Amino acid sequence: MSGSHVATATPGTPVTLLEDLRSESCAPAGNSGRVGGLAIAAIAALAVTAILHVPVAVEHLTQVAYLGVAFYAFVVLCAMGIGSLLVQQSPVVWAGLGLLNLAAVAAYGLSRAAGLPGAPDDRGDWSNHAGIACVLAELVVVAVSIVVLRRWQRAR
Repeated sequence: MSGSHVATATPGTPVTLLEDLRSESCAPAGNSGRVGGLAIAAIAALAVTAILHVPVAVEHLTQVAYLGVAFYAFVVLCAMGIGSLLVQQSPVVWAGLGLLNLAAVAAYGLSRAAGLPGAPDDRGDWSNHAGIACVLAELVVVAVSIVVLRRWQRAR
């Protein structure tokens, strides 16, 4: 199979999803009529990180109010990002989601390295499984955003 796609598959199967990832045009969903593979990857990563932040938000709201509010705001922004990617993908949405998730990764690193005011328990907790999963999902959003924005820039 020298690079040719021989298998026939029905929509939604792993073969067609892989082809979507390879041929992602990154055109706005309103123009293409579908949400491509890169957007699906970002939506999945946003859902993972939003879901994992909810229990932490509840916990921190009673202990360190500003962190609880920040976590809830992050969850809401992730949900809005998912909605935006489903409706119309634009460079502004992709840039915003990339920067939001990059800021979340930086905040995680800061909370583990130096600690945040009122939350010394997080300092040094690098092996927290939920935290690691969040960082990985956030980095997926950052990486996909960069890829999409570079493709958009080249298409101009």
